[in-house]
Amino acid sequence: CREIEWKDTVELEMLFKSERLETQYGTFFDQRFIDYLHRNYGDIGEIHWRQFEALTAEFFKREGLEVELGPGRNDENIDVRVWPKDGNMAEPPLIIIQCKRQKEKVDKVVLKALYADLLDQKAKTGLIVTTSELSPGAWNVRKARSYPIGTAERKSIKKWIDKMRKPGL
Repeated sequence: CREIEWKDTVELEMLFKSERLETQYGTFFDQRFIDYLHRNYGDIGEIHWRQFEALTAEFFKREGLEVELGPGRNDENIDVRVWPKDGNMAEPPLIIIQCKRQKEKVDKVVLKALYADLLDQKAKTGLIVTTSELSPGAWNVRKARSYPIGTAERKSIKKWIDKMRKPGL
């Protein structure tokens, strides 16, 4: 792997207080923030919600998929859309993603809304990415109704960050 020397600095405060998604080392989320979170994962629940959406988009982009990060506000509750590699982004997405950077458990209202969006967008599947976890009620609804919606909870996000971290850290 290739070692990169940072040519500038980035204010850590941006990770926690800013919606701005400026990055020199990454498509949606700066590598320096990934490296910080790798070492300070306990802070994941404190980053700005928009940065959390960008982190999610960055993970799927690095997995080789086509990714569209929503506008952040007025996004009709779809934060990230994902297509297969070299996919036609004019076609329905493979995955639609709802990000929830929160302490409380994600309730079934979020799950049901994502399912409705999945049908509307004609997506193959949905994904809830959260720094918390699904509530028991949400788990039960998902199972009982066989919703094609997965979850990436706190432990999964830690694995994403570990995978994306700068080699050698």
